[in-house]
Amino acid sequence: MLKNKKAKIIFYSVCAIIVVICTTITLLFNHKTKELEQESKNYNTFEITLEDNTKIDTEYFNFENAFYLKIPKTFKPMETEIIDKKYPNGNAPKYVYTNEETTVNIAASITDTTMEDHQIKEYLKTLENTFKDFKEVKTNTFTRDKRTIGEIEFISPAE
Repeated sequence: MLKNKKAKIIFYSVCAIIVVICTTITLLFNHKTKELEQESKNYNTFEITLEDNTKIDTEYFNFENAFYLKIPKTFKPMETEIIDKKYPNGNAPKYVYTNEETTVNIAASITDTTMEDHQIKEYLKTLENTFKDFKEVKTNTFTRDKRTIGEIEFISPAE
């Protein structure tokens, strides 16, 4: 009878431990699921609202399977002759998307050069120095998917 009682105590103790472990795992998965759902929502939101409440419809553009970038749906690839005018130093980016007036551009080039996250801010400083004669040069870094992203915004003197 004593053995039977000990066996029951051990059995119920093991069951209680299993319940605690399962509950903990469930809570962790639920938390992670909510994080992933929010991240998915961010990636799949194609309408962006600007500070002045202007809404812009966007779509993903695949840059050589290296990365995706949301760009406004109204942006089109810039014509070669306009690229040559806007980037006269002969070092034009491979991809340039622009609005109808060609006043706002999103430009990118894919290179074989790799850069570590900790190098992004220094690289932005170099770019900022390169474009120091331009108006309103702004740089920013942020983290997405545990990667540092750098962006630069400026107004160029190109027509």
